Amino acid sequence: RRDMRRLRAVPKDFTDEDLEELGELFLDARLPQDAERVFGRLVAREPTSHVAWRLLAVARFKAGRRAAGQAACRRALRIKADDVASLHNLALSLIQDRRWGAARAVVRRALQVSPDDVQLRRLDLTIRFRQIVRVLGRVVKRPRQIGAGS
Repeated sequence: RRDMRRLRAVPKDFTDEDLEELGELFLDARLPQDAERVFGRLVAREPTSHVAWRLLAVARFKAGRRAAGQAACRRALRIKADDVASLHNLALSLIQDRRWGAARAVVRRALQVSPDDVQLRRLDLTIRFRQIVRVLGRVVKRPRQIGAGS
C-alpha cells in the first residue's frame, strides 16, 4: 500500500518494469483492484504494449470485471494477434460467460498459433464436450413421436 501512495505522489520514480512488478505483487497478494490501477498506469505509458494490456486484463478478470477484462484482451490482440496468453485468457472468460461458440473460435485461433499447447487442447476438449452434452440434452428432451401405425 505504501508503494501505491508513492506511485500516486511521484509516478516518475517508477519504471515500466517497476510498475509491472508492483502490479504482479498486488495480484499475488490478492489485491486485484490495486493491480488494475497499476497496470492502468502502465497501459497509459505504453499503450502499444500487448503485455501491458494482457496484465490489465488479468487484473480486471481477478477483480470480477469480465467484460472489461475481455476488452483489454481484445486490445492486446489488436496489437499482437498471435499472443497465445491473451487468447487463452479470453477463451476462459468466454467459457465463464457460457459463450461457447465465441470461446471455440478463440481456442481454434490459439491452436493455429500453438497447436501443441496442452492447456489449449484441454480447453478445446472442454468446449467440444459441452457441445456434445448440449446436443444430447436436446435429443433427450425431444418428445417422442407416436407413429400413425401404432
